[in-house]
This record gives sequence, structure tokens and C-alpha cells, in this order.
Amino acid sequence: FPYTTLFRSEEFALYEKVLARDPKQLTALLGLAGALVLKVARDQSPDRMADIRLAQSYLQTAYEQAPFSGEVALEQGMLKKLQQQYAEAIPDFERSVRLDRTQWIAAAQVAHCKMFLGRLQEAYDQMEVVMPNLLPDIGAAESAFIAGETALVSGHPDRAVEYLDIAVSGNPTMPRIHALRAAALWMAGRRVEAVTAAGLSQTLTPRHRSGTMARRGGPEAGQSYQEARDRYLAAFRSALALIPTN
Repeated sequence: FPYTTLFRSEEFALYEKVLARDPKQLTALLGLAGALVLKVARDQSPDRMADIRLAQSYLQTAYEQAPFSGEVALEQGMLKKLQQQYAEAIPDFERSVRLDRTQWIAAAQVAHCKMFLGRLQEAYDQMEVVMPNLLPDIGAAESAFIAGETALVSGHPDRAVEYLDIAVSGNPTMPRIHALRAAALWMAGRRVEAVTAAGLSQTLTPRHRSGTMARRGGPEAGQSYQEARDRYLAAFRSALALIPTN
């Protein structure tokens, strides 16, 4: 499933070869769309809009084949979320859950969208209910990251650290996980560990810049989310400032 790791180029090529033979092959359509969604979500896309448009085309064809697929609905919601259409994404995620009661990722995405809309406590409460069903999964790094952010902006930095520790264990190569963990550690009063985590966010490629964190959520995000994000941004910058320069 594409929430674990990005597909390698040869895997993309294999799916593209399948689609060349059968343009309506559902597994290949969902595989390519899901991988593109994750690539954009992780800030690893050199052309964000081009990848979004390509994923949209794959998903439109997939939807025509399987309009009642919970996985198709999940990816449709992800595309809206990536374009900061948070309110519009929630019905897709909720439809995914209705179609497939085991779609815990979709349920977590509902909570994360509510967080961006500024419904912080509601988002945290909902995420806490969902996460026990997700953390044992092999895709825990992605799930734990969004749970960590939801906890952090809702005023639970210690809980955020717990989630982000899991995220790091699941994928230690993602700079944005270390950056958010640094912010959470700083806000939890664990300053030395925060500086170490901030340093890791700068040694991995591409290093996570505070400007990227400052844009998180975009202008469509709710005011209470933006204010909470700015608080954890300030914490991250404080940790960055103490990284040894020698």
C-alpha cells in the first residue's frame, strides 16, 4: 500500500506498463495515484501541481471502474486535502469509512482535516479514538505524524512526542518528522532532545526549512490552527538556533 514507502522508479514503470496494456486496471491506477499523493504530501515533488493533476486523472479513471471503493474515496479526499480544500475533503473521507469500516486511515484524515479547519479539540478527541487501530499497521509513520501534529496544536505536547517517536521509528529518513518532533520536544520542556531532533531535520535531504513549516495548512486553514502552528514554529526555530555550528 502506498502509505508505507514511495514506489521506486521501476515500480512506477511496471504500473505504467500495466496501464499501457489495460488503461482501466484498477490496482495500477490506485497504486500510481496513491504514490503520487504521498510524494506530494511529503514535500518530495519537484512539480506539485503536475503530480496532483496526474493523480487526479488516474483517480477519475479508477472511480469510473469502482465508484463504491473505499480506497478510491480515500485518495479522492487526499487530493482535496493536498489542495487545502479541507472542508471539501471530509465528505470523501467519511464516504470511504462508510464504504469500508476498516478504512482507519480515512477516519484519521477526517480528524486531521478538522484540525486544519481549527476544530482542534474535536480533532484531537477523534484522532485518539482512531489511532489504536492504526499504529500496529506498517504505515504507522504517516499515521503517527498526523496524530502528532493534531496532539501538538491541541495543547498536548507530551502526547505529540509519543506519536512522533513512533513516526521516527517507522521512517527515520523524513526530515519533516524530525522537525515536528523537535517542536514537540521543545514545547514539552525537553530542550536538549529538541535541539538534537532539529539537527537531524537539517542533515537529511531535503532539509526541513522553517519557512516550509510556516506555510503548513495554507491560507485556507482556520485561525486557531494557524495560531497553534505558529507556536510550534517558534519552538522549532528556538531549537534550530541552538544547533552547534562547528
